[in-house]
Order: sequence, then structure tokens, then C-alpha cells
Amino acid sequence: MRTATPNPPTRTRLLDAARELMLAKGFPATSVDEICENAGVTKGCFFHYFDSKDELGKALIERWTAARQEIHAAMFGNSDDALERVYHYADSYARMAKDGSLGKGCLLGTFSQELTAIKPIREAVAAAFNAWAAHLAREIAKAKQTHAPKAALDPKAAAEHFIAAIEGAILLAKANQDAAVIGRSVEQFKAYLGAMLRKG
Repeated sequence: MRTATPNPPTRTRLLDAARELMLAKGFPATSVDEICENAGVTKGCFFHYFDSKDELGKALIERWTAARQEIHAAMFGNSDDALERVYHYADSYARMAKDGSLGKGCLLGTFSQELTAIKPIREAVAAAFNAWAAHLAREIAKAKQTHAPKAALDPKAAAEHFIAAIEGAILLAKANQDAAVIGRSVEQFKAYLGAMLRKG
């Protein structure tokens, strides 16, 4: 990257503009010119901060990952019961879908569908998904240990199942213009997790 300053305002504007455009149109259909126009900067300014659109895409995913660490931690709530924390976390997605704060979708989901051929971005997306799954799996493991230590539940697989369900539900919600599908997916995950732990 061409600048040593971590997050100057202009760079942040470029990332914000790119995020909005790419969630709406996708990565391939979003041009550098459009990003610059939406950010209110020149193309020369863009290339001062990013060597290419691919580099900007990688930076977007890295920023998403860093921001979500704190956000996801808050989504678990404050219960002493790990299972209740996982339920609270899952319910947070239903609440965000209902109040519109999920916005236009998930950047990880969008990029993972479009950019598997661009290795740096694919690797950044994979790392972000893996970090997300690991965070959730830790809480599911605590819930299993507390409620049903002998249950045939793989916390990592359960976390990946939740992510797959949420990402798929976001796509269905966009296609059908029906955010309620996200809430239904959350309830199905909670029912699955509860059933698995009761079996232990």
C-alpha cells in the first residue's frame, strides 16, 4: 500500500463508498471511477491509497473482520449461561433483519460468490469466515460443556452451520424482499442446537 497512515479520512471515505456500491452492485460491476465519484475524490487520490481495486477489496474484508470482533462480542449479551449467550447472538441477526440494520447484505457473502479467482481476496474472505466461526464455536463449546458434555455436537460444525444458514437466509431475503426468512432461519438453528444438547 502506498501510504503508511493507517486510516486517514480520505481512505475511509473510499472504503465506505466501495462497500456501499459493492453490496448493491457486486465487485466486478463497481468501477474505480464510481468509487471515486461516491467518495468525492479524484482517481489519483484512489491510487495514492490503493494500488488496485483488488487491493481495496482485500482492505474492505480486513476492515470488516476487525470491526466485527467487537460487534460480535456484544451480540452474545451478558448471561452467565453460555447457551443463552448463543441464543442471544443468533436472535441478534433476527432483530437486525427486522429493524433494517443488516443493510444491503453481507460483504463476505457477496465477495465469496464473486471473487474466488482473486487469491488475496479469497484468502481474506476465508480468514474472515474462519474467525467468525471460531468465535461462535467457542461459545457453543461452553454451552455443550455446561448442558450436555456427552452430546454428539461438534461446536465448529455447528458454528459453520449457523453461518451457512444466515448467509443463505440473507440471499433468500434479498431475492424475496422478505427479511422474515432470517428470523425463521435463526429459530431453526436454535431448535437444532437445543435438540442436540438435549440428546446429551
